[in-house]
Amino acid sequence: MSLLYGFLIGSFMGLLTHAKRNGKIIKPYNKKRVFEYGFLLDCLFGGVAAIAIVTLTEPATLDQLIFTSVLAGYGGDTLIAKVEAAKLSEILNQLFFQVEIELNAEIIIENQSQIHS
Repeated sequence: MSLLYGFLIGSFMGLLTHAKRNGKIIKPYNKKRVFEYGFLLDCLFGGVAAIAIVTLTEPATLDQLIFTSVLAGYGGDTLIAKVEAAKLSEILNQLFFQVEIELNAEIIIENQSQIHS
């Protein structure tokens, strides 16, 4: 039951964060080919972040549950952005190392062909 309360509190904090960032609450709408989620995405981010933090910290009292859910919900967007940035950084590092290996292999082949010439 604490996870449900955490999700609801975190979602509400996500909604408040959305309103603060945009100056108003933007409802979901359709563009030509893209669906814009509006406040729903921020509510979801806040709720999921609150569930994650409540699961990790296991608050013992209702006050602790509310406090951790509020903090997680407020920082949910930031938390997900940091996780996404870390994942992107990891992918870019893998690509960088792959390109570096391929370039080194080409340089070695080029040097060998110059030696044999």
